[in-house]
Amino acid sequence: MDGILTPYLESISYTDVAKDSSDTLDINLQNINMKWLNEWYPSKGDRIIGKIIFKSWNAPGEDFTLSCGTFILDDISFSGNPKAAKFASLALPANASFTCLERTKTWKKVTVKKVATEISRRYRMGLSYEAPTINISKLEQSVESDSAFMYKMCQEYNLGMKVYNNKLVIYDPGKMELKPSVVTLTPQSFIDGDWTFNDSLNGTYNGARISYRQGDNSTKTSSIYVGSVKESSEKARTLRISEVANSKADAKYKAIAQINKSNEEATMLSGTVWPDPRLVAGACVTVTGFGVPNGKYFLEKVTTEITDSGTSQRVEMHKVVPRIRRT
Repeated sequence: MDGILTPYLESISYTDVAKDSSDTLDINLQNINMKWLNEWYPSKGDRIIGKIIFKSWNAPGEDFTLSCGTFILDDISFSGNPKAAKFASLALPANASFTCLERTKTWKKVTVKKVATEISRRYRMGLSYEAPTINISKLEQSVESDSAFMYKMCQEYNLGMKVYNNKLVIYDPGKMELKPSVVTLTPQSFIDGDWTFNDSLNGTYNGARISYRQGDNSTKTSSIYVGSVKESSEKARTLRISEVANSKADAKYKAIAQINKSNEEATMLSGTVWPDPRLVAGACVTVTGFGVPNGKYFLEKVTTEITDSGTSQRVEMHKVVPRIRRT
């Protein structure tokens, strides 16, 4: 924790998420002389650039820098006993309208990428889109901020989305899961044996049934089943989706997306590990030495805690299982 803040720093917490929310950076400081409440008082909306330097990581004198990205100071709080300050920041574009301004719009005959392109340009954000072309006949944005609308849309189609370094990043989690593991974790990787494994049958599906409208303005609906086994099979575990899609093609996309999304959450492993800069959200790791939990995992969230007593990382990950693919 070198630098001008060193005499005041108590701890830093950086939470790196793979999708569905913003990265966060929290800075905790002592405020004994009360300067942070007076001449040093920061402004909400201030820009923070986050980096974590792992000193002599590969060899003596060889440092490894983990770029956390750009953050906007979102919340300022103080306490009097002890006298302390906490500055909480989010990975967001500088234009606050992305999360605050509510809009209503009907999108017709668009793709997810086209919607993302229009919204990212509105806030002068870059766009990284590494996902399939998904055609949408009709999409409603109803009294929602562009941020909430984009997250909801991506979740419906099981796409990963986050804002990083003033760039809107959208990707296919299934393709990310195919990448090689960056680290192998064993029981010894977890500090003081701090780990939790959960494997649930509830929420595990191999098929889904969803309804769809037979035309743009039609009140008539039909339904479609998609899955890896026949719906009549004794092995079938069918997800019933209450939403009515706007077309048969859209229904198929959404059904498969919701099956895969639910199955992602079925087998989870979390815990506190010895720090490793290769552990970042969106990467894959191999878990071994546990028995049944062994396998390949996708890192959903990595929280790096830095204090005077040391550095640790809290990891949350789901087991990689075969996905249902759209044919």
